[in-house]
Amino acid sequence: MIPELSFVSPWTRQPLTKAADGSALLGGPDERYPLIDGIPQLLIRSGQVQASSESQAYYRDRASEYDRGIAAMFATLLADEEQTRRDMFAQLELRPDSRLLEIGCGTCRDTIHLLDMPIDVFAGDLSLKMLLTGQHRLRRAGKDTSRLQLFCADVMHLPFADGFFDAAFHFGGFNLFPDHRQALAEITRVVRPNGR
Repeated sequence: MIPELSFVSPWTRQPLTKAADGSALLGGPDERYPLIDGIPQLLIRSGQVQASSESQAYYRDRASEYDRGIAAMFATLLADEEQTRRDMFAQLELRPDSRLLEIGCGTCRDTIHLLDMPIDVFAGDLSLKMLLTGQHRLRRAGKDTSRLQLFCADVMHLPFADGFFDAAFHFGGFNLFPDHRQALAEITRVVRPNGR
């Protein structure tokens, strides 16, 4: 099950605590990360700049349309989307109760399938709008989300301790990471040694 307070400060990497009124996660002085519909906003200044950048405008403004584009992409490639996703998950070789980081989860097109596995899923994206659209998708589908934590964060500053995850997963969007090398280093940092 998802630990109550799994997040650390994306700035200092010190544990965060929940505000007494439940409205935010708190870190050091001047560190307050609001919770919006249960989704923590764990962006430091550079992530906020990235989230508001022109390259993210489509995801902010058209989150609800995003899925049509993905469906069209799979159809154009004559690929079975469901089977493709299952094949990718199999590559992770996840065991029951594994802890998985899904980074760039967007509208939860993968998350919805990951929730069928007996694992804990931390699904994050830079775009709150995409996350809220995904959260709505999961609710409409009646998915059990007790083993899921959605979060808004920048891949360059992940809000987790070193080695927190057994595996990490990302599908699409790597081209949007501002520094590919740093993004991979940060993802590697939060996955345990010999993780996937």
